[in-house]
Amino acid sequence: RARLTTLTAYYFAWSEGRGADVAPMAADALALARASGDPALLVDALFVRAVTLRATPDIAQQLALAEELLTLGEHDLRARAFGYQIRGAMRLVRGDAAGFDADTAEVERLGEELNSWQFRAFAAEWRTLQALISGRFDDVPRLSKRMLKAAGGDPDFFTAWGAQLFSTAREKGELRDMVGLVEDSLERMPSQVARCAAAVAYADLGDLDDARRHFELIAADDFAMIHRDIAYVAALAMAAETATRLGDVERGGTLFTRLAPFSGLVVITGYGAQCFGAVDRYLGMLAVLDGRPDDADAYYRRAVALEEAMDAAPLVARTKTWWASLLVTLPDRRDEGVALAAQARAMAASLGMAGLA
Repeated sequence: RARLTTLTAYYFAWSEGRGADVAPMAADALALARASGDPALLVDALFVRAVTLRATPDIAQQLALAEELLTLGEHDLRARAFGYQIRGAMRLVRGDAAGFDADTAEVERLGEELNSWQFRAFAAEWRTLQALISGRFDDVPRLSKRMLKAAGGDPDFFTAWGAQLFSTAREKGELRDMVGLVEDSLERMPSQVARCAAAVAYADLGDLDDARRHFELIAADDFAMIHRDIAYVAALAMAAETATRLGDVERGGTLFTRLAPFSGLVVITGYGAQCFGAVDRYLGMLAVLDGRPDDADAYYRRAVALEEAMDAAPLVARTKTWWASLLVTLPDRRDEGVALAAQARAMAASLGMAGLA
């Protein structure tokens, strides 16, 4: 029974995107696995339980599960892989860039020491993400190819590769070349992340009719398309930015309610393919949309502080751009907004962020 419950929870959480729906089942599976005395089953159950928590702000519990996996990993390579995957991602979600770097270095070391394709692929994925976060966009193709080479034909890493190329194109102002590929992927394999990426890409490009076309599908039936899975917060963030650009106040309010519990955290896709910056940046956008400039100002201020602590210049440049767009509308802070906008443009230009400069 323990194994069947674990496998069922894993299928619905990972393959069907219903992590939150099967959280009680995953908790039961973990209790049964602990009682079974089967170490391999316990590893599976711990990982599945963590996956079902990914769409929640309970980072502490996910870190605790990761530490338990790492303890088991002293005698089980798979447990160690799962443990680092979860801990590294959750450290980044907390804005702990140094902790994320330490886990990346350890995964990299283990990949060489153990000749493990999985560790090598994880390390390359995270090194690519670090290049994106720090603004080293020209390093992304080389690092992402290293990930693909290590992963072989693994579909999860192939998806990560596409996501990281999308992020690079967005920062470098090359989205026009990517939207066709995103549309093609939606034809072949529809997903909430690809749909949200298409919407935000068109919004970035000023193609608001196409952005709205995708956003209407995302927002249908109270955002039923956005499943509470490992991409939940990232999908909400992209939808929030699109709603803001479209001026959709009502549905922006729904998105604010769903994003608010994650205030103070960082948006990443899955377990570390992309990083979209502080959740508070998106709450700031939605607060502006709702006519609450004081709240928005506070959210933007917190977002910049978190992103600066991560030494994530591209993220800071984006948040300052949004913050400046608010301040220039406030008569008593217009000069501050103009100065902040100039600062953000200078940052973007120095990083080669043609999509923002």
